[in-house]
Formats: sequence, structure tokens, C-alpha cells
Amino acid sequence: MRALSRTLGPALLLALVGATAAAAPAPIAVDGPRLRLSDLGVAEAGLDGDLGPAPAPGARRRIYRHQILAVVGNARRRVPAHLEVQTRAQTLTCGELVRRIREALAGHLPEGLRAGPIPCARPLLLPRGELRVEVRLLSERRSGAVPLQVVLQVGEWPPQTLALRVELAGTLKVAVAAVELAANTPLGTADVRLEARPAAGLPSDALGSLAELAGMKTTAPLREGAVLRRGSLAPVPLVRRGSQVTIAVEGEGLRLTTRGVAREDGRRGDTIAVLCAASNKLIRARVVDAHRVALDL
Repeated sequence: MRALSRTLGPALLLALVGATAAAAPAPIAVDGPRLRLSDLGVAEAGLDGDLGPAPAPGARRRIYRHQILAVVGNARRRVPAHLEVQTRAQTLTCGELVRRIREALAGHLPEGLRAGPIPCARPLLLPRGELRVEVRLLSERRSGAVPLQVVLQVGEWPPQTLALRVELAGTLKVAVAAVELAANTPLGTADVRLEARPAAGLPSDALGSLAELAGMKTTAPLREGAVLRRGSLAPVPLVRRGSQVTIAVEGEGLRLTTRGVAREDGRRGDTIAVLCAASNKLIRARVVDAHRVALDL
């Protein structure tokens, strides 16, 4: 190279090197996660084949003649010694990533709750194509640092997953006791109200809807203004222990009724012990409503 440089001179040598580089063919641009013969333009009529995974977005891969012939066979003679392929890419800036995460997160947060700063260290290089962003809250907490999983999906490419932590803050509407409530009090609309409370400090099982209280009772005394939690409530049984019930015996082409006494509390659909008056024996029957149980044959 030194002798050639002395002979031709630096300027002429640089010109020759530049001409050689310019003559190198541009890589074949591909988009999918797998390389096909058709992507390279060497597929035979009616014959296509898989050449393995495509390069990472923005990266290149060299495909050699023997790899192509291993798929297409020797029927095609004019196959180059090698081909360069490059996967087309798109850059997702931090600003765009944060915007997309906030949009996806909005559908998971109750009214009044907001997310703080979302961390992003650097832009992401992704395959080219339509991007879908999904988020999953990995905790039932409604305030403080909450783990978040972000899934980025482009076409048929394997999804990319980001693990983040975001600060949640704001206020939430929760059900609170409107009056002082004794234990085992069935809840009605006059007993509870919705009230906005700071999310920080709220129990994770705080009830945020009056509809969730239908058919429920307290399991412990509650002072006025206390937040109602799932853990402090229990369903009100339709059938109570000691109550008189009708036992319906049902089978194919058969329906009989008799009387009995419930030996357990039961909600709709529960199977409870019932003392049958006709036989004076305990049976297991399914609660249908407040006065009827069913014995399925």
C-alpha cells in the first residue's frame, strides 16, 4: 500500500478507494422478522423458502450462495456469491414513547388518578411498521411507585417489553359509610356514599362503586366516614340457617317438591345442608332463591 501510495500519489489513491466503495451494491432492504427467497429476488417460480431470521432493525446480514442453494436447490445457476440485507428501522423518540404510554395508561387509571414522570433513557430503534403500545399495571396499588409493563408490537415481529415504575397520585372516588354501621348490617343506598379521597393511603381493596355493595353486609362495625373495603364485607345470604325452604327435586321428566329446614346460610348458587322433613335426613341442595333450594338428579 505504501509503494502504491508513492506511485499513484495520495489524491489518486483516495479517488480509487472512493470509486471502489461507491461501486459496492446497496443492501437489500427487508421489513419482516424472517428472510424469504422472494425478499432477495431469487425465488424460483412457485417456490419460496425461509432463510432464517432477519437482522435486527437497522442491522445487516450477509446471505451466501450455499445458503440460498440449500433452499432453492441447484435449479437456479445465476446466484451471486453473497447478498447483503438490511432491516428497515424507525426511531421512537423518548417524547413519542412517553406520549404513547400515557395514552395507553389512561384506559387503566380511574378518574382522578394521574401518572407522574415516565422514565426514558434513550430513543428506541424498532422495526418499520405500525406500532401498537400496550401497558399492564403489575400492582393493585393506587398510589406511590407502581410497576408497569410496556409492550411494543410492530407487525409480526416479537414484542419488545419494557419494565418501568411510575408514580401514581391524585384523588379517587370511594365508598364510605354515611352513618355508623354495626356488624352484619346489610348495606343500602342510605348507608353509604361516594366521596373523593387522596389516593395515597387508600387500601388497595377500597370499593369505588356503589353497585359493588349490592347484596353485601358489614363483617365488623364501621364508623361514619370509614372507607368500605372488600375485606370488611361479606355477601348477605339468601337462605339463613333455620329458615323453612321448599326442596325441588328435578330430573328428566320428574319434578317433586317437599319441605325442609336449612342447616347453613347460603347465597344464590351455593350448595348447603338441608334437613328434609319427609325423610328426616340431611341432603345437599343448591340455593335458588330466598325460599327455595334444588336437588338435581
